[in-house]
Amino acid sequence: MIPKATPVLFKLLNTVGQVVRTRTLTLTNGLRSELNLAGLAAGHYILLMEADGQQAAHP
Repeated sequence: MIPKATPVLFKLLNTVGQVVRTRTLTLTNGLRSELNLAGLAAGHYILLMEADGQQAAHP
């Protein structure tokens, strides 16, 4: 849960660590969003999220 409106930077990285997409959203509880993946090659990517000086990654 996000307790207040918080800007979150989303970065999508390929398997060699190159950033292929970025998006910044101000998130609040219950907000859902989509990241457009059109034009990307099929394969594995890592989603990196940064907010309030913290990072989280999801393969």
